[in-house]
Amino acid sequence: MRTETISKIKENRNNFIEFLAGDSTVPPTTGIISRKVGSAKIAIVYGSIFIGHQIGAFASAWLGGILVNMSLGYSGLWLADLCLCLIATIANFKIRD
Repeated sequence: MRTETISKIKENRNNFIEFLAGDSTVPPTTGIISRKVGSAKIAIVYGSIFIGHQIGAFASAWLGGILVNMSLGYSGLWLADLCLCLIATIANFKIRD
């Protein structure tokens, strides 16, 4: 019983940390978009970015499920996600304030 409780506490802590890390990117992203496109267009541009992110998350989870069902594991998907992250990193370094 005690190990189950400790396991639940650790799981909740990890979920909370992931929640904070994910939401910590919203204010800087909104600020950059606002400076680039102006406050009049920020809702549509940020909404487009958000929906694109959601589509990508869905595609990644869906493809991961297909790969696991084919018994190929997650390795290929992790490699593809790593490449996409590197592309996003390079794109972010090109942003000028």
